[in-house]
Amino acid sequence: MKPNLTFTFMKFSFFLKNKYSVCFLHFIFLYFIALGMVHAQNENQNFQVQGTITDELGGPLPGANVLEKGTTNGVSTDFDGQFSIEVSDENAILVVSYVGFQNQEIAVAGQNNIDIQMKADAAGLDEVVVIGYGKQKKKLVTGATLQVKGEDIANRSKTNPLNALQGQSPGVTISTNGGQPGSPSKVYIRGMGTIGSTTPLFIVDGVQTESIDYLNSSDIASMDVLKDAASAAIYGSRASNGVILITTKTGTAGNDRITFDTFYGMQSLAKKPGLLNAQEYAMIMNEKFENSGDEPFFVGDRKDQINAMSAGTDWIGLMFKDNVPTQNYSFGFSGGTDKSIYSSGLSYTEQGGILGGASQNNLKRVTFRTNSEHNFFDGILKVGENLTVAHIDLKGAQQGGRNNFVFSALSMPPILANRDSNGDFVDNSTGLLADFGAGGVANPNALSLLDNQQKSKTFKVLGNFYLELQPIKDLRIRSSLGTVYEDEEFRMYVPKYPLLGQFNNPSTRPFDEVRQQNSKSLQIVWTNTLSYDFKLKEHEFDIVVGTEIQ
Repeated sequence: MKPNLTFTFMKFSFFLKNKYSVCFLHFIFLYFIALGMVHAQNENQNFQVQGTITDELGGPLPGANVLEKGTTNGVSTDFDGQFSIEVSDENAILVVSYVGFQNQEIAVAGQNNIDIQMKADAAGLDEVVVIGYGKQKKKLVTGATLQVKGEDIANRSKTNPLNALQGQSPGVTISTNGGQPGSPSKVYIRGMGTIGSTTPLFIVDGVQTESIDYLNSSDIASMDVLKDAASAAIYGSRASNGVILITTKTGTAGNDRITFDTFYGMQSLAKKPGLLNAQEYAMIMNEKFENSGDEPFFVGDRKDQINAMSAGTDWIGLMFKDNVPTQNYSFGFSGGTDKSIYSSGLSYTEQGGILGGASQNNLKRVTFRTNSEHNFFDGILKVGENLTVAHIDLKGAQQGGRNNFVFSALSMPPILANRDSNGDFVDNSTGLLADFGAGGVANPNALSLLDNQQKSKTFKVLGNFYLELQPIKDLRIRSSLGTVYEDEEFRMYVPKYPLLGQFNNPSTRPFDEVRQQNSKSLQIVWTNTLSYDFKLKEHEFDIVVGTEIQ
C-alpha cells in the first residue's frame, strides 16, 4: 500500500494550501492506517485446509473437485487424493464432487486437516452406458469406463465438444494444438500409450470418424470413454489409444419438445506480457553499450526521437484484440409416438480469434442433425437413421515455428513504428536499429496481415442407417450401414513484400504466391451383430458375435 499512500499524500498536499491542511492530512493518515489494519485483518482471516479424499475402500481419488461453497475458489486432488485449499474463513463449507460418487458438503469448522470418504452414487449405477456394440448398466461394467452427460457438455459453452470434457473426465487429458479458432484438440487417455499417433478412436452413433469438431455440443446426449484394454478390446488395434463413443440426442414418445439454446461471450487476452516501452528500451540499450565500453547510442537527436515517441509501439496490444465475440445458436425439436420417435437440430457457431480479431481469425460452423427410429410389428422390427451434416468455414493464421508473429511481437523493439509516413510497414532492417546491426525480426503486424490470407471450407456428412430384428425376447439381429463423406477446400495467398528474412521478399522472389488444394474422402462401414442376453439364477450373460467391413 505504500505507493498508494505516497501518491495520496502528494495529491492532497498539492491541493490543500489553507491552515487546515495539516489537520486534514493527519485525518487522512489515520484513515489509511485503519484501512490497512482492516485489510491485514481480512488477510489473516484466510484459513488453510488440507486433507485426503478416498473412496469407500480407502483408495485415493485423484482429480476430485474441492470447491468453497458460494465462490469460484476451488482445487483438484493430486495423484494421491490429497488437496490443499485456502478458504475465506474457518467457517467455510467445502463442496466435494467426483464422477460416480455423491456430492458432499463438509463444514470446515476450524479444522486444518480434513479427510473425506466419498460414497458411490447408487442411483448412477443403474444408468446405461455405451460399451462397444451394445449398452450395459454401470454396475455391470467391470472395465474402466466414464460417461459425461450431454447437459454437462452443453453447459460448458464451448465451440468444440472435446474442450467441454476438460475437468469432467478423470484420466483424460485434453489440450488444444493452437489458439486459432477451430484448432484440433489433442486427447490422451491414461497418458501416452504409443510413440505414434495418440488420437483415440471416435465413434459417433456407431460410425468411426477422425474427429468430432464438426459436432455441436447441444446435439450430444452422452459421451462414453473406454479407457482400458478390456473395454476397448472389441475394436482391436484401432483402440490402442482408447475409445470415445458419442451418442447424439433422440426423441421420446409422447414428449414433444421445441428447444432453443444460445450463448454469447467476449474473449480477451487474459494476461499481456510486460514489455519495455520506448524510453525503457533506450535506457537498457544504452546500459548495454556502456557495459561493453562503447558510447551510448540513444543520445542527442536519437534521444529526442525516443522522447517524442512516448511509450512507443505496443506490439502485443496492437496485434491482440479485446472483446472478440464467440457465439452459438441451437434450435431443436423432438418427440414421437409409440411407433416412431424423432429428434432434429440446427445450429450456428462462430468464434473469432484474439490475434487480429475476427477479421483475421474466425470460425463459422453450421450443423444440421436428424435422428429417427420406427417400430414395426409390435417392436419386432426397428428401422432408423442418424444423420449429421456440417459446413465449417475457417479463416486463420499459420501456426508453429520460431519465426511466427507472436514470437516477433515479443522481440520487436518498441522504438519502431508499425508504418512510416507513407503508410508502408516499417521493418527491422531499416531505421534506427540498422545503425548498429540489431534486429533480425520482421514486422509482426505485417506478417500477421500479409502471411495470413488463408481459408478453408469443409463439408462433412456422417450417416448411419440401421435395421434391428428381434424374433424372440432378448435376441437381437442388427445390421447397420455407416458412411463418412468429407470435402475440404484450402486456399492461401501470400503477396510479395519487403520484410526482413521473409521468403516473399521481392529481391529474392519477385512474385506473389498462391496455393489451392482440394481433398475428398469417403468411408463406408457395414456392421452386422447378433446379441443375446439371458440369466441363469443370479448370473447374467451377454453374448455378442458379429462382423464388420470397412
